[in-house]
Amino acid sequence: MSRTIITTIACLLLFLTPSISFCHSPLQPHPVGKPGSPCPTGDCCPKAAPDDCCGSNGAPEWQINKINANLYVADTPLWYSPAIGPRIKAQVSYNTMVTPTGTEPFGNKWVFGYGGYLQSDAVTGTVTITMSSGSKDEFLLSDGIYTPSCACSAYMELEKIADTHFVLKMKSGRSYIYASPNSDLSKVRLSEVVDVHGNSLQIGYSGDQLSTLTDALGQVTTLHYNGDGLVERISDPFGREALFTYDSSRNLISLTDIGGYQTTVEYREDSMISALVNAGGRTEFYVEPSTAVQSWDRYPPPGTEMGPNARITVTHPDGGKEEFFYDGIIGSSWHVGPADYREYDDLVNNFSTTVPKTAYTYATTVLGVRATLASISYANGEKEIYGYDAVSGKLISVADAAGNTRRMTYNAKGQIATRTTPTGVETRYLYADNELDLIRVEDDLGGTSMTYDDKHQVLTTTNRAGKTTGYSYNSYGQLETITDPAGIVTLLSYDAAHKLTAVSRAGLVVATMTYDAVGRLQSQIDATGLQRSYGYDDLNHITTVTYPDGRKDEYQYNSAHSPHLLTATTDRAGRQSSYDYDPLKNLIRSINPDRSTERFVYDAAGDMVEFLDPQSTSTAFLYDKNSRLLKRTYADGKSLTYSYYSTGLLETVTNSRGQVTTYYYNENGNLLSIDYQDEATPDVLCTYDAYDRLIQVEDGSGTTLFVYDSASRLQTVDGPLDGDTLTYTYDDLGRVATVQLENGQTRTHSYDSLGRLTTIQVGTSAYSYGYDNEVSPLITTLTRPNGVVTTYSYDSLNRLLGVQNDTTGAETINSFSYTYNDQDLRDSETMSGVLPAPSFVEGMIDSDYNTINQLLANQNPEQTFVYDDDGNMTSGYTAEGFVFTGVYDEENRLVSISYTDGAGVIHETRYTYRYDSFLVRIQKYENSVLITDTRIIRNGKLAIQERDVSNTVSREYVWGQSLGGGIGGLLQLTQGGNDYSYLFDGKGNVVSVLDSTATEVAQYRYNSFGKVVAQAGSLDQPFQFSTKRYDAGTGLNYYGYRFYSPGIERWMNRDPLGEAGGINLYGFVGNDPVNWVDPEGLAKVPLPRIKPNPKWNPKGGDPRTDMAKKFDRRFYDTVGDGIGLFLPFATPLGWAGRWATPAGVLLGILVPDPLGDGTLTGNGIDPENCQ
Repeated sequence: MSRTIITTIACLLLFLTPSISFCHSPLQPHPVGKPGSPCPTGDCCPKAAPDDCCGSNGAPEWQINKINANLYVADTPLWYSPAIGPRIKAQVSYNTMVTPTGTEPFGNKWVFGYGGYLQSDAVTGTVTITMSSGSKDEFLLSDGIYTPSCACSAYMELEKIADTHFVLKMKSGRSYIYASPNSDLSKVRLSEVVDVHGNSLQIGYSGDQLSTLTDALGQVTTLHYNGDGLVERISDPFGREALFTYDSSRNLISLTDIGGYQTTVEYREDSMISALVNAGGRTEFYVEPSTAVQSWDRYPPPGTEMGPNARITVTHPDGGKEEFFYDGIIGSSWHVGPADYREYDDLVNNFSTTVPKTAYTYATTVLGVRATLASISYANGEKEIYGYDAVSGKLISVADAAGNTRRMTYNAKGQIATRTTPTGVETRYLYADNELDLIRVEDDLGGTSMTYDDKHQVLTTTNRAGKTTGYSYNSYGQLETITDPAGIVTLLSYDAAHKLTAVSRAGLVVATMTYDAVGRLQSQIDATGLQRSYGYDDLNHITTVTYPDGRKDEYQYNSAHSPHLLTATTDRAGRQSSYDYDPLKNLIRSINPDRSTERFVYDAAGDMVEFLDPQSTSTAFLYDKNSRLLKRTYADGKSLTYSYYSTGLLETVTNSRGQVTTYYYNENGNLLSIDYQDEATPDVLCTYDAYDRLIQVEDGSGTTLFVYDSASRLQTVDGPLDGDTLTYTYDDLGRVATVQLENGQTRTHSYDSLGRLTTIQVGTSAYSYGYDNEVSPLITTLTRPNGVVTTYSYDSLNRLLGVQNDTTGAETINSFSYTYNDQDLRDSETMSGVLPAPSFVEGMIDSDYNTINQLLANQNPEQTFVYDDDGNMTSGYTAEGFVFTGVYDEENRLVSISYTDGAGVIHETRYTYRYDSFLVRIQKYENSVLITDTRIIRNGKLAIQERDVSNTVSREYVWGQSLGGGIGGLLQLTQGGNDYSYLFDGKGNVVSVLDSTATEVAQYRYNSFGKVVAQAGSLDQPFQFSTKRYDAGTGLNYYGYRFYSPGIERWMNRDPLGEAGGINLYGFVGNDPVNWVDPEGLAKVPLPRIKPNPKWNPKGGDPRTDMAKKFDRRFYDTVGDGIGLFLPFATPLGWAGRWATPAGVLLGILVPDPLGDGTLTGNGIDPENCQ
């Protein structure tokens, strides 16, 4: 599928949701000092277009080419995207290997993104095209046809119109027209870029000077020159300007982008850049190119003749240094990072084998001698080996240090034809007769097909299930309609300026938009009717979000170190947060609205080595030479350690109790087994089919089997118990239609034309959802089989105002209403029809904590708590005040808890978990005699049935839409042959259970932190606070990944996510359960209210979480509410810069991902790979 349609569909999906998102985000620059790994082909930039190439918007960024030790600097001080046609990107780039001509419009060695030109040999007819990046493509003339001299240029076609008029056509359908000869006719310059729809960017000249860029809407960007023929100013159609100054030698010495951010450039006498300087500091470059004077010294001292060698030493603003060295004698290179850099002396220097480095070797292909990477060897032992096609020079294999090899082949146009995994499974890519349009991606299981029009636009996609989606476009190439497999049409409407102004589905408007003069989203009305307006700075960062009540969120950027770093936020209530950075753009300080401060410390490699919370409690991190986490040490000195295979996959985790967990994988990187040293923790064994689909798991609960349908969707899950198979069917849109449990209930899901869940049918019982209006996703009613209706009301900001539960006769059973303060937080709750609160007893509990936030003791009553070395509470108190003993397995899961009651009876509860750490068995003993044995069957992570020791069904549950993790989403309980339904307050707490006559048979009241303070009714059922399973004997709530004790208002052990789930690893939802919930015991999420802040551009989130890898969850979502089937094993480490954790250990993906891009069904294919 083309990039255009992918982007448009992604935007459409974003617009269909109430939250704000934007289609365009600027290219992400490599952070200073982190130039990143080179592309295996040696060329990270496509040759196709100046607006597709590497570079930074708003500030210069640098890279070092590892193949030739070339310093490359790029800056895009001005850019914008018109609604149609090629975008404007006024990029300038510097290349140390460019020979100055004295005519460059931006100074010596600097080239302009639209400065490409063509030269034709009058004798041979050979045409050479020089791209703005400096790369050259040669076309040979034979019988009137131009043929690329290199197979790597097979995606280009050149046509001669006249002696000074050529058209270069790309495989995308885009054309580059060269029709502006210079004054001496030695060059024909790029004059126009035309997309496949005829929308063009015109490049105008005044004499030999490029003077204007005119976009497809006729808007003009102008280049202004000084008396020396150098560009001093570029002005866009919106009044913004980029400024340039020069020294007397024609060196560009300063660039000021359209946001006012200025960078100064310093040079040596030979126009070699020696420094980039901004308000945040200076980055220095000591460039030592190869010299004509021969030197056979493998590592010449600095400042001497380099001979065939080359070296660049970079000094960062913090004083750290790194070195890039090309060994021209043997044809290899290496990089020494700031953490390992050695100043030169005769005995010890960076050439020494004792200095850790990343080493590169090169291959000779049709692209040139030593022009591509042959291998990369990392200091920690990891390695990548690359193989290339002898004819085209394209990458055809990638092998790791263990020899696991992935292979690729290509068609005659250079398009990917096959990909083969290390285990030999082949994915095939089939193309239309033009060898450009990808029409099918398939393996032996089937595939996904596409059709196209003559402009390479996707007309239809047919997925593995045989369901077809159709697309149509307007004459400008903008997506106009999407017709899904159910025949429902989504319409995109545009104004006269070609801006998307409305999105409709099934004839109903779901979103409207307006834009400012620059073309940025100015206001948006979403499907709920909520309108937001947006303000921007000149770099297109969102600076304000204004709401219907006139209040706004505000954002400030333009740190001294980068114009894109977020430096401060002010929320709707006027509360301010601020962020400070070091010269390497690392966040070093976060100051919260209450003025508490979190601090972050980094090593020379840029890895976070210490985190200090507002109490200055320290958590330390140690990394290997490839920035993989080796050790995490808490403030109490306890630590976790990690080791890795040469392939980079996690091998072992050693916890603070000295227990070692070992992970094993197959050639494709799928987890095969987890071996626990602790005999009490069952090992896990995984089996996959040839297509990397998980088909079997053996764990402590038994064996689970997975079967897939012809579309590679999960069809059945057969668990360890007899008669426990879950069977899934799907509708035309791929949504779960039915969930059938063997020896249990069948659930049928129905949706309306907007994709909203309308009904869940269980037998003859139906639960129906009603919505705020024809298009709003806000649920306003829930109608149950017993006639009871829950009504939800909202204010103009979509904040929940009330929940009212009424009988068929409109008699109110109970109700809950809420008001909000200036911070959009609930400041009052009014309840009616609920159990009365117990009498207030005045008193104070004094608590004692240690440095890692563990509760050690309480006074009034006097209590003492004990933890093991991994932070698990091993001694605490039940709800009735009895001392319990807790035992945990190697994954820090509670496996048994025991206590002695007032009558001397010894109570013990034992827990068994399945492969994803979710509870599947609860055994209760009294004086060592088994009293109950409950087996839990789950649909995804939610319990849908319980069975006793004889495998007889004792309870069944039906779940609907929830706040996450099932909170507030439990619809029905079937127990003892009777059906019961649940009522909730506005926080997702169970407040009543009704029988089929709408009579309350159970009632609950809680304090804010979930302690049951009043209870009534005869029905015994487990789900209560936060719709979580509660054990009255132990006084604990089970959340999924850990247990919570409402009596002490804390978790029993550390957050498996680490600080990514909150800096207090034991604190419950930030001590604010009035406004937050925790779906699974990992991280808090807000209760429904005004949507959080928009994505911060360009980082996309809170700077603190930018340092944390997202908790990787590839799972199958059976309901559509984020409740999936498969979660990672083990305990993820949490927040530590670049980490590697068991959270990254997956059971495999459930359906093939042929392109490796996360597209599970093969849709979203981009046939234009950047080669």
